[in-house]
Amino acid sequence: MSSEPSTTDPESQSAPQDQATWWCKILVKIVAVIGAIAVVACSITVFITVQPRCLVAGIWMLLIAIIIIMLEVPFCCQAFEFTKGFANRTMNLRYWHKGLLYCIISMVPVALCFGIMTVAGCAVPFCTGVIYGLMSLGKKASRGEMLSSARGSDTKNFTQFENEAE
Repeated sequence: MSSEPSTTDPESQSAPQDQATWWCKILVKIVAVIGAIAVVACSITVFITVQPRCLVAGIWMLLIAIIIIMLEVPFCCQAFEFTKGFANRTMNLRYWHKGLLYCIISMVPVALCFGIMTVAGCAVPFCTGVIYGLMSLGKKASRGEMLSSARGSDTKNFTQFENEAE
């Protein structure tokens, strides 16, 4: 039996998650929690308005904070029964899924009510999404692999397309 994980093994499906370094995983959690706190603080100032779109943006910002807390720090929400199922389903999300989710949900309030507090509150969750996107790329190659790839001496991974002339 080979020591490499099979492609049908459920553990190998989450293997890209393990490519991120330990400090990067901790960094993104810290940035996400700071982002949730910033969103709550800025949403309070967005609520102080008479424009209905800004009220909706403030409510959306509070929902962003709740989603971030449920995804990043699920032990804070253990008292609520409905969050356990959500946390269990989202525990194995790939990094690029979380990154895309954070980027999209943080752009909605800015589109609804463009203001300095809306942009400031949604910037940190957007940055968290960008960090998750970078984490999904995985570790970079070793120096030797990069040098051999730059020299063109390593052609074992190169395949020529059918429409290219030889």
